[in-house]
Amino acid sequence: MQIVADKKTLAMRKLLIGGLDLFRKARLGWRRLRGRSEADIYAEQTVSGQAWAAYCDALKSAGAALQFPGTPQDAFNQAEGYRYLSRLTRAGLEAFVEYGDPLTPHLHRLCHETIKLGSDNPDNYYQSCNLDGAYTYRVSGTRGTVAYLSFATKSGHYGQGGSMPPVGEIDAKEMTINSDGTFELFLSRTQHPGNWLPLPESYALFMVRQTHLDREGETIAELQIECLDAPPHEAGRFSPEKLVKGLQSAGTFVA
Repeated sequence: MQIVADKKTLAMRKLLIGGLDLFRKARLGWRRLRGRSEADIYAEQTVSGQAWAAYCDALKSAGAALQFPGTPQDAFNQAEGYRYLSRLTRAGLEAFVEYGDPLTPHLHRLCHETIKLGSDNPDNYYQSCNLDGAYTYRVSGTRGTVAYLSFATKSGHYGQGGSMPPVGEIDAKEMTINSDGTFELFLSRTQHPGNWLPLPESYALFMVRQTHLDREGETIAELQIECLDAPPHEAGRFSPEKLVKGLQSAGTFVA
């Protein structure tokens, strides 16, 4: 019976996410037919408050998951469920509004002690950021002494609501690291000399996983990432388009 309930829950979640995506595309297409440019549309959605209202509606729809078949209905578990939703809300806003611009990438912790995604390992130190395969990125830093360090790229990102097939992965043991512990890792669609990971043609998720054997005695890798060929007039510039798309991705992520 539990397996049946889980399948129904998964189907309902897919239907919810798919419905949100279709609604957004239909609304954008209709406005284009009326002669509005994308910049006009994003500006209108921002000034009118429609972008924020749509985000709040997505959160409200996500809350319906707590009434799905098989969900515990006692007060304690419902309280934990809403706390889980609040944590996902915080994670989504950080990932797609605060740190969502692939031209100015920032490695952040999507899940940690107070944000849980489910099935995350408490001995892992996770970092990630959203990238765009049209650009080239450089990761630099120090190896540290943590027992396990790996890097991976996936096609798509958490805010799209679909699968994220792997594109590339590399273990620190496979990398060239300088005697002082420093290294560089390049991310691009075309192969780059030295340590390198491939990117897909469009949106990508870059993930770092560090696994502890001794939290008290180990030092994590210190890492930075930069986009090497970002247009100077776009890098770091916030805009209505980035706000609207960020809120849409954040809402889909929670849902």
